[in-house]
Amino acid sequence: MAMTDDNKLVKACKRGLEDDVIRLLKGGANLNTISAIHYAAERGSKAIVQALLDARSGHEDVIKQLLENGADVNANDENH
Repeated sequence: MAMTDDNKLVKACKRGLEDDVIRLLKGGANLNTISAIHYAAERGSKAIVQALLDARSGHEDVIKQLLENGADVNANDENH
């Protein structure tokens, strides 16, 4: 089975491959692919998280608000 660009995006986020993430996003990979941003954040890949946020038109202010109000950065959902 061939890997989709969305699967490649998750794999690149998991491995911390910033150039691959940017290339895949520019190529149309779905930035909302489940777990992509979670893996990047878990890895501590600030540049990748920022690239994903920038592709979403930037919602850094929302993340800051959540963190300032006690959001649990280690919280898991049913997908992770």
